[in-house]
Amino acid sequence: MYSHIYEGKRLDFSVIANIHAGLFNNASLHEKLKRIQFFDSMGSSGRPYLQGLLQYLEDEHKDKKKSQLDTSDWELVPCDSDTCPQQGNGFDCGVFTCMFAGKLK
Repeated sequence: MYSHIYEGKRLDFSVIANIHAGLFNNASLHEKLKRIQFFDSMGSSGRPYLQGLLQYLEDEHKDKKKSQLDTSDWELVPCDSDTCPQQGNGFDCGVFTCMFAGKLK
């Protein structure tokens, strides 16, 4: 059902974060695809985190390469129930986080 979110694309890096007072989430960055994607098994879109990761990428590029990174054509992909498997309780986020990370490598 959700296999389209893992379409065998090369992952450049993945971030696993403990947010929302104990909920674990994933975000992935695909530099060649110019895409940052957020995964939350409780249904948060993650839009603020996507913006923060894009800003981090821009800041790191400026610091390391001494030039601006054009991110105008980057795609920020939020999580929703159509694109991200959802857990049915409040305690399986670790299992979903591991599943997302394993599928994204």
